[in-house]
Amino acid sequence: MSNNLETPWNFANESLSPNGKFILQFGYVGEVAMGAPLSGECFLLFDNKKFTLNGMFGGPIVWNEISDKAAIPYWTENRFQKLAIIDMSEMKIYISDKDFRVIQLDKFKNDLILGIDSPIYRTEKINYDFRTEKYVKVIEVK
Repeated sequence: MSNNLETPWNFANESLSPNGKFILQFGYVGEVAMGAPLSGECFLLFDNKKFTLNGMFGGPIVWNEISDKAAIPYWTENRFQKLAIIDMSEMKIYISDKDFRVIQLDKFKNDLILGIDSPIYRTEKINYDFRTEKYVKVIEVK
């Protein structure tokens, strides 16, 4: 497990891409509700630029091997999670159509994102294929 010490309640403030070019960095982070996982603002940093990602995000974050995509939990207004895929080459965030309870990501290999949904209660495996899943919206990174 690549993020074996990271959980939705305790994850790194920064995540560096494998090629060292990109950083996803959290700003203010707090509990979604008492005892619930963390949620907060997130920024994309590269080439001495800082982009604010539109939405509230959680962790842990996983990168694909070639550093052009990262997967990150995305919190909705009704406190469900969706999976957000940040595409560095297109500067877009793809938000999954599928809802999750609590996402704990493990790895992003090829176009498959692996992890578990709800690590504490009624745990289900996540095998999410970036190429074939449906997306509810696409957010521009500006």
